[in-house]
Amino acid sequence: MKNLDLINPDWSILEWSKYKYIPLNCRVAIPNMARGCPFTCSFCSQWKFWRDYRVRDPKKVADEIEKLYKEHDVRFFILADEEPTINRKKFVQFCEELIARACPNMCSGV
Repeated sequence: MKNLDLINPDWSILEWSKYKYIPLNCRVAIPNMARGCPFTCSFCSQWKFWRDYRVRDPKKVADEIEKLYKEHDVRFFILADEEPTINRKKFVQFCEELIARACPNMCSGV
């Protein structure tokens, strides 16, 4: 799928009690902002597996994180990107979106 923004994951199907980040004893989720990689490094399979490098709208990624926080009590997030700063402009937009939503405060209260 070329346009990752058309994907709307159904996080409600997970058995959330199994998704624990043990060191903080809280729920964990692994959203992603992009798939693939524009480079073709010989030691990595990402470019073969995903073919094209595609990046989601930073606002939609922040929406997903906020929804996970509010609806599924997720308190720890791991961004599942190989290289999140390849598209620096979108990564900065993503960070600014989290800051605008007061996510540092929202996500620190475990």
